[in-house]
Amino acid sequence: LFVSPGDLLDCSASSEDVFEPQHLPACGSIVGVDAASNVISRFVRVVQASEVNRDMRCPICLQDLTPGSPMVVALTRCLHQLHLDCLNSMLSSQPPNNKSLYIQCPTCMTIYGEKTGNQPHGTMCWSTLPRSLPGHPGSRTIQITYNIASGIQGPEHPNPGRPYYAVGFPRVCYLPDTEKGRKVLKLVSVAFERRLVFTVGRSVTTGREDVVTWNEIHHKTESGVSNTGHGFPDAGFLDRCLAELAAQGVLQTRLMSSSMLINDPKYSFLKNELGLEEENKGVYNGSWFGNGQVISSTCPANGHTIAKVHTGNVSDYNCCVEASQKAWQTWADLPAPKRGDIVRQIGDALRSKLDALGKLVSLEMGKIHAEGVGEVQEYVDVCDFACGLSRTLPGLILPSERPGHVLLETWNPLGVIGVISAFNFPIAVYGWNSAIAMVCGNTVVWKGASTTPLVSVATTKVLASVLEANGVPGAVCSLCSGSGEIGETMARDVRIPLLSFTGSTPVGHKVGMLVQERFGRHLLELGGNNALVVNEDADIDLVSRAAVFACVGTAGQRCTTTRRLILHSKVYDQVLTRLKAAYGQVATRMGDPLDEKSLIGPLHTPAAVKEYEDTISEIKHLVIVVPNQVLSGSGYFVEPTIVTGLPHNANVVHKETFAPIVYVLKAQSLDEAIAWNNEVNQGLSSSLFTSSLNSVFQWIGPKGSDCGIVNINIPTSGAEIGGAFGGEKHTGGGRESGSDSWKQYMRRSTVTINYSKELPLAQGIRFE
Repeated sequence: LFVSPGDLLDCSASSEDVFEPQHLPACGSIVGVDAASNVISRFVRVVQASEVNRDMRCPICLQDLTPGSPMVVALTRCLHQLHLDCLNSMLSSQPPNNKSLYIQCPTCMTIYGEKTGNQPHGTMCWSTLPRSLPGHPGSRTIQITYNIASGIQGPEHPNPGRPYYAVGFPRVCYLPDTEKGRKVLKLVSVAFERRLVFTVGRSVTTGREDVVTWNEIHHKTESGVSNTGHGFPDAGFLDRCLAELAAQGVLQTRLMSSSMLINDPKYSFLKNELGLEEENKGVYNGSWFGNGQVISSTCPANGHTIAKVHTGNVSDYNCCVEASQKAWQTWADLPAPKRGDIVRQIGDALRSKLDALGKLVSLEMGKIHAEGVGEVQEYVDVCDFACGLSRTLPGLILPSERPGHVLLETWNPLGVIGVISAFNFPIAVYGWNSAIAMVCGNTVVWKGASTTPLVSVATTKVLASVLEANGVPGAVCSLCSGSGEIGETMARDVRIPLLSFTGSTPVGHKVGMLVQERFGRHLLELGGNNALVVNEDADIDLVSRAAVFACVGTAGQRCTTTRRLILHSKVYDQVLTRLKAAYGQVATRMGDPLDEKSLIGPLHTPAAVKEYEDTISEIKHLVIVVPNQVLSGSGYFVEPTIVTGLPHNANVVHKETFAPIVYVLKAQSLDEAIAWNNEVNQGLSSSLFTSSLNSVFQWIGPKGSDCGIVNINIPTSGAEIGGAFGGEKHTGGGRESGSDSWKQYMRRSTVTINYSKELPLAQGIRFE
């Protein structure tokens, strides 16, 4: 909206202060103060008649600047003057992709506000190399990698609808790892987020149109001496970069603050309670570091960057394992009850951060706040369980067939345990493993999901504080955030006698094969195609309440989410009618996971949305599905979907889709329902709703459900920590958390002691 000179005078009174939106007339706005552009308001002021520079012309219309009409305004930093009408005209021509209006002074090109360019979407990551650039002795090298794919031009590009060509990607560039080099790196990362590093236009080198080219921020693409100007040494390079970045409006004074959620007061708990920063080290072995790629953690509810994490490389991982091996020498010597007491203290420390960590889980993973807090509570609960376990770890005394002999069975720790956890439970799964492994006398190296690195960092900070307070090496609980390369290295590493992996079945299969090749142990908790069976004598009210959370809780991203609803034909219509009504109510409460009114959050990544869309497309060839769409707006939200009319053995029904899609099937008998339950490859969780004692024992018996979790009159999700968690078949066979899962983290020895003076052989063998 544009404003009249009279409104401008009423609002500003020639003050250089920020124009406050609440002082504006409700029907209009001054440049930069409406809802779309109020960031601009502090940069414009009215010029009084005595201040008009009569010797200058307006740089846009080239007419003389004179008091009166048209009104003259000035930009507050560079003080250059221009006509208000010309400024409004310039703002109206800005591209549609800009998040808010900005002003670029037509005289000196200084940018006011936040400019967004037309750089195509892509990735920027960086790491440090253990060598120096010419001209920068004694410093390491920062290597930046940009990757952009070819695509179709949007409305912000020169030729909308035509292809653009990303030639020469990935592009690798270099900076010295000095104070000024790191300053340039931070600013360049902001410029990349604002889509200013590249642009679509004419290539300077080839003259070709519609090409992704550099956008006036020069980079060094060679790490050695070069005659092309693209290498080192170059004494003025960093200063030129800073000047070029400033010309694009990327200034040190506004570094990252406008784009990262960690700087939003709404999320002050990230800094104040969890100790996170804009950039965080993602590797810990008693000290914090990280020499791998720097990654951005994205909030799935709005697509905004929360903060950044310096991940680890293979060298960093090796440092973690070596430190953990050394820490094991101290940790294994502690009595089990003492180890249990330290784990109890970890639980207490987590309890004190329960709400803040729960909010972080919601913000970074996407599950609603109640589920985020509940997940942290799982870690607290398993710490209590592990503390009790530390005083009851059993052994056996067995009768010997030989006089004067005794048989013992003893359990000892394995050493360094590896844990690779998944995004959907970024803290609880690590807790299940680490708390039990620690009281058993092991140290732990953890690789969290690459999309939830902040949860890993914040959790490890809590653990480190407890270990430090007890004088225990921090490497008892090491962390190495990183890419799949770190995970593969863990799978191949003979120093890791047991690797616990939580994730998809295809990846888990590869992990298991790599670990088995070196005769290591693996604990696999993989996919689940879980069925909730409703028998003809079920309590329908109970079914209705249970099925909704089981199907749509965590937006369908639990390993134990109900993906198949097998209904007896006699109750099929009744249950389906109630389920549809419940879905209609729940769908109205989809939104920000931190909003206490929300019941469903987003999917975790754009890739998850794509998987949902692909599955819906596959289904639509077979049946009509309602509802079935990705929701518009920010974030990765999709509609929970009920699918009917497919056969029980359809390929899409047998495929696990990590999204809120449930297939409703009609069975004629409990025997048929059990057969359908068991026919899929996975065997994680299952549930039967019935009031028949006979059906109960059929369901839990040898010809009943073949899953690791077999429930009755409760949903497929929501396992307690006291029982062993895990599944059969393609779910992997591993068991975590309670019951006797502790046995997987220890080695068993059968010990025979002869306390006599005789030497009889077993089985009465005589060798004389």
